[in-house]
Amino acid sequence: MDPESWGPTWRKWDGIDAAEAEARGIYAPVSALSDGAPGAVVIAPGDIRGTRLIPEKRGGACCGLDGADGPNVACLACGSAMATRIDDCSLWQAVWLAPGAVRSLSVGLRRVGPGPFRHALVRLPAARSPWVRTLLENLAQQRFPTIF
Repeated sequence: MDPESWGPTWRKWDGIDAAEAEARGIYAPVSALSDGAPGAVVIAPGDIRGTRLIPEKRGGACCGLDGADGPNVACLACGSAMATRIDDCSLWQAVWLAPGAVRSLSVGLRRVGPGPFRHALVRLPAARSPWVRTLLENLAQQRFPTIF
């Protein structure tokens, strides 16, 4: 979660009052200033489900989505705009979830025991080599018994 006002949408520097920029801790001109809401959650594009892109909110990017037009991802169930996806050639791929449109829920994650990991290592081709198997066995017995 980003506590600062950061992320899409962006306002050009010539449209920003000097007092507003100074209140945000910006004292020298920058190309644009974020107009995003504080508290946005940023996730990878592959981690979002049950959504669709809003093509007419593509933004001004040359090759993809830049978030300049604000939220460009909608909920499949209700159709409400709820996030901004950024996916252009010069930008990091990210999905900024709008703080007023989403909420977090605990999903009860649990840690998997060491058994599945140990058995997966044995099936790897490299672990079939005698020297790698010896190394793994030594590590398991001496230093890292909970890992292997």
